[in-house]
Amino acid sequence: MSEMQLPKWGDLNINERHKLLGELIDAMIYSGEAVQELQTIVEQFRMMGYVRSVILPQNVDHEA
Repeated sequence: MSEMQLPKWGDLNINERHKLLGELIDAMIYSGEAVQELQTIVEQFRMMGYVRSVILPQNVDHEA
């Protein structure tokens, strides 16, 4: 069985991007649980190697 190709950020159109980010921000404005959940998800992404530190380059280990 072939695996379905999942969309990446660049595959989404501008409206889909704005909607996704807007809904995340909206949830976090009104819910501490949403903030906690997103922090957990991002930490899991980091452990899986999905986070590349593009936005926060100070997190990159330069001693490699």
